[in-house]
Amino acid sequence: MQKLLQVLSLGTTVGETLGEGFGGPVTAIGYFMVLAYIADSIPKPVFNLFSNLGRYGLTSYIAFNILMMFIFYGFGMAMYGQISVQMLLLIVAALYILLLIVSNVLAKYNIPALERTFLINEKMKQE
Repeated sequence: MQKLLQVLSLGTTVGETLGEGFGGPVTAIGYFMVLAYIADSIPKPVFNLFSNLGRYGLTSYIAFNILMMFIFYGFGMAMYGQISVQMLLLIVAALYILLLIVSNVLAKYNIPALERTFLINEKMKQE
């Protein structure tokens, strides 16, 4: 919004430069502050539901990419270019919910995942 007002009010190269150079970072900081406020006001049980997805971030990332490859490429369902944006949003939302459920099950039963592969000196920590 701030960038748009600057560009429309001045309509010159200086206005566009100001809008891009100043308005972009200020808008990004504003978005970050709004997201930080929302994250701080979320009830603890809801926050814990999503925190397990972050705990298994690498596993979730790789699983999401494998599932999307299966949906879109030839060795799977080969749906590339055949679905609408709305259907893609539904697919991504469904996969996100699936990953939320899987990450909470992994956390509940303390099942190690790919993140354990990158721990340094884990054998020494156990001894």
